[in-house]
Amino acid sequence: MKLPDAILNCYKKSEPETHERRTRLKKFAARAYKRKNRCEILVSIIAYGIDLVKDHPKPAKTLIGDLKAVLIGRNMTLCRGKGAYFAGQISGSEGFKMELRDPWNQIQHATAGLVIAFQYGRLAEILVKFLEHQPQDDKLYDVTFPLGNALSDSNLAELPEKVRKAIGDT
Repeated sequence: MKLPDAILNCYKKSEPETHERRTRLKKFAARAYKRKNRCEILVSIIAYGIDLVKDHPKPAKTLIGDLKAVLIGRNMTLCRGKGAYFAGQISGSEGFKMELRDPWNQIQHATAGLVIAFQYGRLAEILVKFLEHQPQDDKLYDVTFPLGNALSDSNLAELPEKVRKAIGDT
């Protein structure tokens, strides 16, 4: 049985510089997943990702692309949870504020909020909120969309702490 091209495309690798960076971020994420606090896992992955892109000409855009590849998958639809750089599923939300907790992959949902707001803008935010059926995820998007909207090359270093304050329970 031959797999459709759309599924095969989920596993394409990037050009060498991006491949090396995303591979390093994926390995870091896999190690971080061993910890219990999901908020701190996400914050540490973002901080490490920032360190990897700090000398890139477009660090914010590059970071968002890297986080999407490693924590969401090649894309947010057909290839969600798939891809050469996807670090794997990690369910749970320990360390998130109580109103943002659910048993699913809240790291992935928080990352999706950042990515959607940064890459796709207000119309995509409205669509995602319309399609979302989990109240915790709606609330999570309410706090991560503004972070993605406000993200720029000049304030990139502030993102880990902003995420911690927006979603963390301490």
